[in-house]
Amino acid sequence: MKNFENLKGTFTMVGSVLALIIGIIGILNFVNACITSIITRKKEFAALKAIGMTERQIRRMVCMEGGYYAAGVILFSLVLGTLFSYVVIGNFVIFWFTTYRFIIWPMMMVLPFMVVIGIVVPYITIKVTDKESVVEMLREE
Repeated sequence: MKNFENLKGTFTMVGSVLALIIGIIGILNFVNACITSIITRKKEFAALKAIGMTERQIRRMVCMEGGYYAAGVILFSLVLGTLFSYVVIGNFVIFWFTTYRFIIWPMMMVLPFMVVIGIVVPYITIKVTDKESVVEMLREE
């Protein structure tokens, strides 16, 4: 029993560390995509400001886009993650003395953080990168 508990602890630790690393990579990828998108769309934002869109409306638009990305990721991960878990991982039981149990609560705990990151990261990015005037942004090549 003690050896089994050690084996179980090892698998739990390795799985948790891998999930943490993949999560950090995903968050960094999202941050990179937001920053790149906002920087490449500077002229678009300048044109929108020139025709009367306010800073607040642009920030709201960018935050809504981030929220849509987060909603898409949530839907994608819930549907495909659950299917993958049952079809692939459920049939990949290595040891004869183990059974597979799908647990959804860790995924549900992460979802609110994904929504917050999806809204806050674009907001901070647009706030930091939007320092120039409309004329300066339109002149840039």
